[in-house]
Amino acid sequence: MKSFSPLYWFFKFFGNLLFKLYFRFEKSGSENIPAQGPVIIVPNHASFIDPLLIAAAINRKVGYVIIDMFYYKPLIHWFAGLTYCIPVSEEMTGPGGIKSAIKYLRNGNVLCIFPEGGRSRDGKLMEPKSGTGLLAIITGVPVVPTAIKGTFESYPAHYLFPRPKKIKVIFGEPLKFVLEDGRSKKQQGEEITKVIMERIAQMLKKD
Repeated sequence: MKSFSPLYWFFKFFGNLLFKLYFRFEKSGSENIPAQGPVIIVPNHASFIDPLLIAAAINRKVGYVIIDMFYYKPLIHWFAGLTYCIPVSEEMTGPGGIKSAIKYLRNGNVLCIFPEGGRSRDGKLMEPKSGTGLLAIITGVPVVPTAIKGTFESYPAHYLFPRPKKIKVIFGEPLKFVLEDGRSKKQQGEEITKVIMERIAQMLKKD
């Protein structure tokens, strides 16, 4: 398994400092992230800086699932070189696919998945892909729904540079799901992904 770059902690430290100074970055619910053991972080996605914020907000190394069509874009590929990224298709069936994600979690790691599969162009939640729920029921790993607020207002897809808007990351209470015998895994995955997205939507509405 590919290891994290030694530069990961360097950029994590200075990124955290920059976010606090420029964006007045805040986080809450950190107690919902276990100090050890596997966990799946599931945030909404409205800006290019969202993965960086997740890395800055969690005091553990964070790996990412990334859509393969984006993996080789220059800046994203550079970031992928610092951390651990698993390139997959939109339904998590690409190179390595769900098997790599399962292996990564079974080694006790933190894995971040953006279930919408890409950045929202209007700041609203998009229709999720089912791979997140599928991974949750296959592994039985706790899922932490996560709300990222302010990044769309600061740095939407059509902006060249981010504006100094306040940004907050909120980690919700962990959810656990069990695979039900006799039912389609795909159907269960879709249902669970919707449950997670509903929780994120509720968190985004709160002040």
